[in-house]
Amino acid sequence: MWLTAFIAASPLALTSPAAVSAPQSSVLLKAEYVLLPDGSTLKDGRVLVVDGKIAAVGADVELPAKGSQVTLSGWLTPGLIAGRSFAGAHGESHDETRSLLAEARILDAFQPSHSDFSRAAAAGITSLVLAPSPENVAGGLTAVVKTHGGEVLNKEAHLALSFSSEALTLQRPPTSSSGAVQALSERLKAPEGGPFALAAAARLPVYLAANSRDEIQRALRFAGDWHLSGALVGAPYAGELAESIHKSGLGVIAGPLVSGTDSRVLEGLVALEKQGVPLAFAVDAPRFDPAALRLAAALCVRAGMSQPCALRALTSDAAKLSGVADRVGSLSKGLDADLALWTGSPVDLSSQLKAVWIAGQPVAIESKNLGASK
Repeated sequence: MWLTAFIAASPLALTSPAAVSAPQSSVLLKAEYVLLPDGSTLKDGRVLVVDGKIAAVGADVELPAKGSQVTLSGWLTPGLIAGRSFAGAHGESHDETRSLLAEARILDAFQPSHSDFSRAAAAGITSLVLAPSPENVAGGLTAVVKTHGGEVLNKEAHLALSFSSEALTLQRPPTSSSGAVQALSERLKAPEGGPFALAAAARLPVYLAANSRDEIQRALRFAGDWHLSGALVGAPYAGELAESIHKSGLGVIAGPLVSGTDSRVLEGLVALEKQGVPLAFAVDAPRFDPAALRLAAALCVRAGMSQPCALRALTSDAAKLSGVADRVGSLSKGLDADLALWTGSPVDLSSQLKAVWIAGQPVAIESKNLGASK
């Protein structure tokens, strides 16, 4: 009766896993609203969880003979996914002496017990992309991890490249944007194995960090020249190049976005939706509070983005851009039962997080107001 015990208590008071009994193998969850992979919602939906996996989703899912049933008040969604974070890797995500570190793995700096991950879980984030800093032209390999339990979904998810001015310094080559492009081109032209060879063969997606319009255009040209797949990251003015980004096949991982974000940036993200560009949001914790992930989605909705698109950017589209859609990101048969229960829609900032599960197991969340700050 693990879910029964978990939900029966006040959601914000559940801080001790010891209060939860051992899990049963089959649990049928009945919720007021269930978020579907396309961003729409199913009223009075049902989700069957068997041994930590989602076994069925729908309006008429039946309770197994030996299963238990729990009725939930609120919105049941997949756990949220942060498209980029620096959680738990302070001081380990970049190198001041070398600019090309393609073989470096951010996973080697992963500390599952770090408080950054429990804070992320308390914001409804169950998975995130750990990324190298954009302060290196080739920062290395990202990793996708869960925020509780230390599970690694993808050890080497993307090759992180930076077209940002942050990667350029007079203390090491390359010292110019043209020099950075040349250095990266040389590595792709004769990759000698490793991440560059995988990226050149379209077997490893890339994260292309860019900030200004010129940097975004440079990144787009580079990706086109080398037939790279992946996503632009940061890219606040990407929406002004929405058509070109759509043609490139790249996605966009936007943000972080905070209160007071330029309307030009938000309107650009709405333009990306209209072009069908897949979106996710960066939270860049610990510099920004994990609640900024939901705030980004809410700001986009206020600016005119459809709620389904914003919800997908927090869940299913984020999983696709992270390369882990076969494991997490939607309430779909066969995926991990990484779930979040909210009082209302996650893109409504008045909604509160009530409970979190990863692989069907309840995750202790701090006893505090868990809504995103406005």
